[in-house]
Amino acid sequence: MKIRLETTPDVTETEVVIRCRDLDDETEQLLSTIRLFANTIIAKKDQKTFILKPENICYFDTQENKVLLFTDDGCYETPLKMYEIEEKFKNAGFLRVSRYSIINLRKVSYLEPLFNGRMVAVMTNDDKVVITRLYIQALKTALGM
Repeated sequence: MKIRLETTPDVTETEVVIRCRDLDDETEQLLSTIRLFANTIIAKKDQKTFILKPENICYFDTQENKVLLFTDDGCYETPLKMYEIEEKFKNAGFLRVSRYSIINLRKVSYLEPLFNGRMVAVMTNDDKVVITRLYIQALKTALGM
């Protein structure tokens, strides 16, 4: 197997191209590894690095210039920016609900209305995430309301 890496300053998104004569076991294993990496997120907690699956993440939140992600098990820090998270998980059931928060719609226990047209999403880990007025329509559309 040959591996070739090209770095080009004008590229906006990393692209992986695999050229092979036949799809053999080695190539299948390589594809599995790439898919696993593409559908996970790297996060840190207590100076340890974790590889988390999106379905285990309740929500992302920005606090003190850090992007944190919350699961049913706790809080982790990720080096990704909110716009990167939004792009990476846009087709995975995640929705931006404020300037500072992105929620996993499958981890919402229930929604409650708040004053001034806002709502709160109560997550499966019992955390509450405020949904601002700007994002209410996107939430309703995502939920088919």
